Amino acid sequence: QTSNNRTLETLAREIADHDAGGNSQVRRDRAKESIRDAVREFNDVMWTFCRVTTDITLAATADGDLAEFDLPTNFRSNLRAVFLDSSGREVEALPYVPVEEKLKGWPQEQSTTNKPQVYMAFNIHTQGKVRYWPRLIGTFTWPKVRHYYFRRIVHPTGPDDVLNVPEEVENAIFKLAIANFLAKQLGPASPNARAAKAEADEARLRVQREHRDFGDIY
Repeated sequence: QTSNNRTLETLAREIADHDAGGNSQVRRDRAKESIRDAVREFNDVMWTFCRVTTDITLAATADGDLAEFDLPTNFRSNLRAVFLDSSGREVEALPYVPVEEKLKGWPQEQSTTNKPQVYMAFNIHTQGKVRYWPRLIGTFTWPKVRHYYFRRIVHPTGPDDVLNVPEEVENAIFKLAIANFLAKQLGPASPNARAAKAEADEARLRVQREHRDFGDIY
């Protein structure tokens, strides 16, 4: 539902106009940098509108191998995991544990099962994998696991790209980008930049009350 969101080029022109620079390519480029800075700031938490799912088909592991499977490249943080039956229907939750707890509580990898007890992620950022424990063998009770997870807000790159967020969140990002832009143009201590930052902080709090979410717990 992004039909009312502005394109990157439109956002940049409107932001640059806050310092009378809508017709300046240099200022529009600086405005685009400010938009990307604002998106990065908004990506420091998880958002309800960034919830997505991916299904992983379980497969038996070779003797000694970990039950480890690739995650989507846009995976940010886990939310929940559930087993799917052969018809793709959700049937049972699969608990999450931090890898530190798994290593402390169940360090051995000799056990095998046809139904994992828990899932974990050792290093999502560099390895991008999810692990199931114990190791998988045989015919599975439930053949797939559906992971509910959070992606990040996507950075707009092309001039016609729009932010893939609700309209009110787009406006909050826009206000933060204005504050970032004016801080670059006028200095962060300038009255206009400070006023814009205060307005941006208010806008973020409003959307955060409605849209902020939290990851899986154990």
